Parts: sequence; C-alpha cells; structure tokens
Amino acid sequence: MIKDCTEKIKSIASKYANNKLVFTYLRSLCDYAKYANLSYQLFEKVYNEHRQIIDEKQSILIEKAISAPNTKIAIHESDLQSGSINICGLKVIRDHYLQKCVCDFFHFARMCTDEVLQLINEIFAEDKIDSEHVTPGKLLETIKDKKAKTVVEYLWQDNDLQYLVDADNYLKHINIVTIKLADMPWAHHIFISGFRKRNHDYPAKEVIPLLNTLSIAVGNYLERCFDCLLQ
Repeated sequence: MIKDCTEKIKSIASKYANNKLVFTYLRSLCDYAKYANLSYQLFEKVYNEHRQIIDEKQSILIEKAISAPNTKIAIHESDLQSGSINICGLKVIRDHYLQKCVCDFFHFARMCTDEVLQLINEIFAEDKIDSEHVTPGKLLETIKDKKAKTVVEYLWQDNDLQYLVDADNYLKHINIVTIKLADMPWAHHIFISGFRKRNHDYPAKEVIPLLNTLSIAVGNYLERCFDCLLQ
C-alpha cells in the first residue's frame, strides 16, 4: 500500500499555512491515497477469500479421487466460478467486485500524482496554470526550481508511473481493462488484460504484484514531492 506520509504532509501544511489552495491539494492528496489503499485492501480481502473457496473445492475433489481411484472425477463449470459476495444484502459477482477494486485503485493512485502537479504549479510556477489544464509539459515551461523540475520529469521517466497514468487514461477514455483468473483449474493467479495507449502496447500483468509495485512507485513519488516542498 501507499505508505502513510501524515507527518510530512503536516509539515508542508504548516510551512504554507497562508496558502489555502496548498492546504486543499494536500487534503485531497491524503484522501486519494487513503482511497487507493482501501481499494487495494478490499481487493486483497476478497481475492484471498476466493482463493480459500477454490482451495476447499480442490480438497473435496482430491478426497473424492482418493476414495475412488479408478473413477473419473468431473470438474463442472460451477467449480471454477468465483461466486458472489454479500455487501449489506447486495449480492455482487466476485469477479466484478475485484475488477472494480482494481479500476478504483488505478484512479485514486493516479490522482495522487495529479495532486503533486497541482502542488508544484501552485508553489513553483512562475505563471500559474489553470488547475484544469495542469500537465507535466506545461509545468516544465513555467517552473525554474531544479528540484521541482526533477519531480515533474520523474513522472515521465518512471515506467511504473507511466503504466499507471496510461492505464487510468485508458479506463476513462477507451475501455475497461478486464481482469480474469488464469485459464487453468485451481489457478491462484489473476491477471489484468493488456492494452494499447499512446502507441505503446502494455502486456497482461499479474494483478497482485502489479498493485504492490504501483503502490511503491506512487509512495516513492510522493516522497520526492514532499522533499521538494520542504526544501
């Protein structure tokens, strides 16, 4: 998960106490990080429950096979289905819920990086850009602080952050990036489909390590930003 940066955020808020917009962006950043972590935790909880259910089904079939060694044990489609979860009385297909969690994580984690750009625009831009049109390219044209420039450039240079930005843009403007279990019985691996964005082909990736990698990347990026703002 994205690590807690509460103390540094408090220090930044104190340093720029007279700037209400900085406080607003910091509060939004805290909320986005919290929601990204919540999406990650919900995914893990529901997916781990799914694994437990599959393991139990596998154990039952293995016991049947052992008790009748010369009998073929049929595996039905229902044995491989993920089933549903109950949320306050609402039944939700587990696959759909897992996909929602991944999409939510992408969005909120990406918004963390957007708030970094808003903070740098507010604090370092020679000519402030309208908040609706802040982009790394525009920022680099109007900031002179070397450390701030490095933070902005890093968003372009880090492959994990670029994957996050492109995945979120793809979700918003083109199509849902689907997730699915590996195409084999009892597989514990779950994958997110590949997609194409900005003439770049992203391959399918295993979800659990992907979310962990992106969380670390976003956390490291926030640390870069905070160090810059506290210089």
